[in-house]
Amino acid sequence: MITLARTLLLFACLLPSLHVKAEPSLQPHYKIATEADDVVTRVLFDAVSTEFGVSVEYINYASFDAILDAVANEDADFAANITYTDTRAERFSYSRPTNI
Repeated sequence: MITLARTLLLFACLLPSLHVKAEPSLQPHYKIATEADDVVTRVLFDAVSTEFGVSVEYINYASFDAILDAVANEDADFAANITYTDTRAERFSYSRPTNI
């Protein structure tokens, strides 16, 4: 539960204008890269979407590498649970870990 709370807090810090409820057409919209069977990511982002009034769209990818490529190519805005490596750090900006 602590990890979920930390992840929600981190996500909240990354979203603009969270305390202002926007008109539906003006809601921020985020594309989430995930695998079809990743239920945890969907539960997490559904809760954030409801709490902060943002719209999320899940885009399923066949492999983890395809998820990373989607974020790198800006076809997706977020991907969850990406472990830090030096090689990945050359491609992506990381948030602080939430499970430590």
